[in-house]
Amino acid sequence: MTGSAPVTRQEPPHARPRLPKRCLPSTGRIRSKDGAAQWALGELPEEHRPVPVAARDQYLAGEYGGWADLLPAARVHAAYVAEAIKRACSA
Repeated sequence: MTGSAPVTRQEPPHARPRLPKRCLPSTGRIRSKDGAAQWALGELPEEHRPVPVAARDQYLAGEYGGWADLLPAARVHAAYVAEAIKRACSA
């Protein structure tokens, strides 16, 4: 097709959330996934560490196994993280 404009793909508005600067990580550093996980684990209360530890360990091993045993803890952890983000972004 000569003379036709190139087709560009636009991301829907929800595909790339834009957080206020105060909600961005405070380290200012780009890290690997396992490096970021290590940093985040130090920021979490002990009771919220098993889920991200399991996720990191599976990622590093290249195994994405079953989560049936951790599903209740994953739900609690997700709610905790969502609430922490809300608090940080409203401060």
